Amino acid sequence: MLYSMLFITAALIMYSLAIWTEHFSKEIRAWMVITFSAALTCDLIGTGITALHREVLTINLHGLFGFLALTVMALHFCWAFIAITRQGKAAEYFHCWSTKTWCIWLVAFVSGTPLPKIIMTVLF
Repeated sequence: MLYSMLFITAALIMYSLAIWTEHFSKEIRAWMVITFSAALTCDLIGTGITALHREVLTINLHGLFGFLALTVMALHFCWAFIAITRQGKAAEYFHCWSTKTWCIWLVAFVSGTPLPKIIMTVLF
């Protein structure tokens, strides 16, 4: 499980770096697309390691958000690739949706940590 946490945390760092750099610079560059690719790869590896350690796959909120986040992240990577090769409207729309996809991914990340359980314990 340690390796899965390391890979998923690396994905968080790389994805955040690429998203927020693109957001503030308002343009997408090749190194950002490469960073998206590395983040997606790390997330897939970390998720795969976690799945291998589970005896039973259960459907829960984290699993649903995780699946949604991986799907959105993969689509976002494809969109980044198109945006950098074609520019124009693809790049413009990419900029509008980048932080939204990051937020979806962040919800999945946080829901997999002990933080929600701690909050629920404190509140209830």
